[in-house]
Amino acid sequence: MRHLASPSANIDALSQLFATVRNHGVLIYELSRRDVAERYVGRFLGLFWAIVNPALQLGLYVSLFTFVFRTRIDGNSTSSLNSVVYIFAGLIPWFFTVEVLGKSVDLLRTNAPLLKQIVFPVEILPLKTCVAGVLIQFAYILVLFILLGSVMPRNLPAALVLLPAALLVQFVLLSGIAFFLSLAGLAIPDLKEVVQFFTTTGLFLTPILYSPQQLDHLPRPLIILIASNPFSHVVWCYQDAIYFGEVRHGASWLITSGFAILVLTLGFRAFVKVKPYFVEQF
Repeated sequence: MRHLASPSANIDALSQLFATVRNHGVLIYELSRRDVAERYVGRFLGLFWAIVNPALQLGLYVSLFTFVFRTRIDGNSTSSLNSVVYIFAGLIPWFFTVEVLGKSVDLLRTNAPLLKQIVFPVEILPLKTCVAGVLIQFAYILVLFILLGSVMPRNLPAALVLLPAALLVQFVLLSGIAFFLSLAGLAIPDLKEVVQFFTTTGLFLTPILYSPQQLDHLPRPLIILIASNPFSHVVWCYQDAIYFGEVRHGASWLITSGFAILVLTLGFRAFVKVKPYFVEQF
């Protein structure tokens, strides 16, 4: 534990990680782009489906929780469009999270042919998974900005500044988790089912579908679960950037940023340390 907490070791790990990104940045992007393109190969709408799919998914969730379950942000029945923006702000980072977690569990097995190549930099695989998630995320963000410009145009300047920061923090956090999950997926065969369960039920353990007023009146055990969920703080950052148009959850920005850097550093260190052993399995 003392070794894991060593500041010098963590700094060295971050330096090695930055060097990996610098040396293999083009390869990371090309592998990520290929992953996204292959997802839509053979489909009638092709890459255009990358825009249609986010719009349909977001529309489904918003329809359910705005018009069926009547989620209101300020208690005013005329605020349905504002509620749509509020829910969008939480669903976008959640879809990004689900995408990366789902891909990370089987990451090493699905890329076994690459692992057999001695010169291939295996440590870029978790990074390319997150970059592919960002590329998909852009489609959701495009739909969001169209909605935001129609409903809450005054928040556009703040969104242009704060949203990239929130996306960067989430990218760092998910990259670290991807390093850990890709290793754990080799050792724990049932981990994929656990991750699927979390991504299905975890939506209700974040502040995505609860208005600020509702959060204050939830059962205390549920409030504690939501507050202790690191993805809740990611959602609050996105809500600040998109819905509130200002930083209202300053603690969440600080907590998420610090936690993300820590997870990325430890995840990368663990991955590099175990790399010689799992590469031999392929």
